[in-house]
Amino acid sequence: MCPDMKFTITGIMSQVLNVQLAPGDILKTAPGRLISKSFNVNVKINDSAFISGLKKMFSDSFIDMVEYSSEKGMGLVTVGPSVPGMIMDVDLGKGDWIMQKHGMLACSRGTAISREMQRHLGDPQFDQEGLVLLKVSGDGTAFIASCGDFTTMDLRPDDRYTVSTSHALAWESSVKYSIRSIRSKAEDTRDDDECVTDFKGPGRIVIQNMSEGDIAGMVARFSAKNQ
Repeated sequence: MCPDMKFTITGIMSQVLNVQLAPGDILKTAPGRLISKSFNVNVKINDSAFISGLKKMFSDSFIDMVEYSSEKGMGLVTVGPSVPGMIMDVDLGKGDWIMQKHGMLACSRGTAISREMQRHLGDPQFDQEGLVLLKVSGDGTAFIASCGDFTTMDLRPDDRYTVSTSHALAWESSVKYSIRSIRSKAEDTRDDDECVTDFKGPGRIVIQNMSEGDIAGMVARFSAKNQ
């Protein structure tokens, strides 16, 4: 990582990440996240060992990372999440993080990403891929994007907290976690299970107030009304 890489996070209702790229800086993002860039910023699909490792991380789909760099002078690139939400940066030099796959917006050079776990769930909040958690480590900076707003909580040693799994966005690797289903009392079917994540401190957790399933449901209901 180039420790002097400068960035700002701007926006109120929906935030974007603005990164100044000096020669030698690299920003990697999920595909389709570019909003704008200066003319001197180079864009390429990274097919290095970094991406080879990602091929093993995603079971049913292959997701390339897009790499931005500037060789001639200072460049500027702006990226944003796929749904309206907030962005936060985490310094991986202070410790590893676990996060949902959809929460990974971008990262700098010096960041390593591996699959923490994948679990196929009956919860309709998740897509066919189920729940995919990433472990993000190294000495770089990672940028996490939420659905809607988010809340951070600092858990003390042995503090316990339970969060709906679709809203448990990210947490420090020092936090112990377990995922379980709560069976609906009304109907004894898998479709009525709700998935929750139990946390135990110490460490910080990030909770988003919406999920991609929430947004997809709102879009579907809006579309149905206007047909």
